[in-house]
Amino acid sequence: MASDNSLIVLDLPTFRQKRPRGIVTGGICFRFEGGVFPEAGWSDFPVAVLVDWTDAWMQLVQVASRRDVTWRFMDGPHSLTVSRIDRTVSSGAFEFSRVHESLLEAAGEVLTYCDANQLGCRDLEVLREQTQRMGMIRGADRIGAGKIAYFEARTKVTMMPKR
Repeated sequence: MASDNSLIVLDLPTFRQKRPRGIVTGGICFRFEGGVFPEAGWSDFPVAVLVDWTDAWMQLVQVASRRDVTWRFMDGPHSLTVSRIDRTVSSGAFEFSRVHESLLEAAGEVLTYCDANQLGCRDLEVLREQTQRMGMIRGADRIGAGKIAYFEARTKVTMMPKR
């Protein structure tokens, strides 16, 4: 499990794979001050989710003109909008360095767990490469010293047309 300080909550014992090199499923959610999103015990595709989140995070960190990115959950209509701001605005705001370290920690735990339990897939190799890239830009000066990442949780609701 991720540390109590981590923003990304993993339930590693729930990680499963129906066939060799297939998609890995298991528990993953995001921790806010008042709880978790989408919900405690949320089951999704944690390797694919972390590939998407690390890729989006690197865009936010490395592209100066980029002000926000979307972290999607693969199962269901849930996502987090991550915005770069200059000050704390609410309980949904975290220092850039904390988000960066939480992503690195979660990715590292997933890689270690999947390797130890012989869960292999293409997304796992992509996550390994992205984690190495993220590790090279550690340090407050390189990941937005004084910057805050603001998270807004969203659930997309499809409206049915009136008859």
